[in-house]
Amino acid sequence: MKKLSVTLTAALPIFAFAAPASAGTIESIYTRHDYAACDEQKSPEPDVIEVRKCTGLGGIAVVWTGEPDASFVTIGETGDDGLDLGASFFEVGNTIEWRGPKRVGTIDPNAMIVRYVTGKAIGNLDVSKLAVYRLNAGGSSCFLGAASTNQAARAIADESRRCR
Repeated sequence: MKKLSVTLTAALPIFAFAAPASAGTIESIYTRHDYAACDEQKSPEPDVIEVRKCTGLGGIAVVWTGEPDASFVTIGETGDDGLDLGASFFEVGNTIEWRGPKRVGTIDPNAMIVRYVTGKAIGNLDVSKLAVYRLNAGGSSCFLGAASTNQAARAIADESRRCR
């Protein structure tokens, strides 16, 4: 089995705002994933070419799926695959921004942001979008929305919305 290649950058305060004292400030930590080096998983469907399971921040599962016209990630052991980027063709990037309150020198991630390139045709992926996921206790997650800028994606991530 191949081992995961993850680069964890130092905790960088990217966007902090006033939050309840018990929650701490909201910060970001980035991981970079080489999906090809992650553990291969059994494909759930015949048209799915490849599935890889990586380990993200704090041991959270990052499951990369490669299909003929798209690649995407789901987060957690029971990640939601309800990704809606408004495009038929898309490819996920390899850098993940984990967001959450700072506690005891690190963050407790409750959201994740990842960049996708999308387009109207394979080979013509010319639009960049940021997908925002909510992380829940117990290893589940859901797709919250998409944004065009880092600031807008962080605003979605930092809202107190829960998965439906």
